[in-house]
Amino acid sequence: MDFLSAQIQFRKTGKYSIDDSAVAVDEVYSDLVVMRYYMVGLLISYMFWPNHYELFRFFLDKLPKGEVKNYLEVGVGHGLFTSTTLTKFDEVIGTVVDISETSIKTAGEVLKAFNVDESRLNFVHGDYLKTDLGSQTFDFIILGEVLEHVNDAPKFMDRTKQLLAPNGQAYMSTCANCPALDHVYHFHSAEEIRDLITDAGFKIVSDLALPAENVPESSWAEELITINYCGLLEHA
Repeated sequence: MDFLSAQIQFRKTGKYSIDDSAVAVDEVYSDLVVMRYYMVGLLISYMFWPNHYELFRFFLDKLPKGEVKNYLEVGVGHGLFTSTTLTKFDEVIGTVVDISETSIKTAGEVLKAFNVDESRLNFVHGDYLKTDLGSQTFDFIILGEVLEHVNDAPKFMDRTKQLLAPNGQAYMSTCANCPALDHVYHFHSAEEIRDLITDAGFKIVSDLALPAENVPESSWAEELITINYCGLLEHA
């Protein structure tokens, strides 16, 4: 119902309901009750909604083939990508940065359900743009469904490029024209997302752009069709 309400308003106004991530922090990320049902609902969507299922299949297919000693995840969310990465790479050490302490607690509950060894994870409660992660770089970075939640998506991409090891890879996903109770940064098309990626100095190795409705691509922008996007990135 939260998503339906946001969608109705978006179709009327063409704008998201909030334009500052601080509002989302106060009204969503700091509320344990809201975060619990939101994250569990989002997790379930990866099993039953075709678009999210395809994004997860892409993630599985594009996981690095070589050795990954460390990885960084920005925004732990529902914990599905975290648990998958830890399972795939037996000795990898993960760092998870999230601005919401409530989100970290909620993810902890989900990870326990996945029987994940949390001793291999370092949870950092803080702002991704301001948190000191030392001089290390990361072999793999996960930026899953984060950019639509922030005020300054270009800065998030710049920060990610700084932290990605020279031969590392990054998985990122976001969406265009996708209103929600905590979405702030409004991408209007998949091309706008791709431009952001390349402007930040990344090369798109592979990507997907999936409409939420069965509408020809030529009508996506005009009809404000939600587009789910994901890509595997490397340094250009």
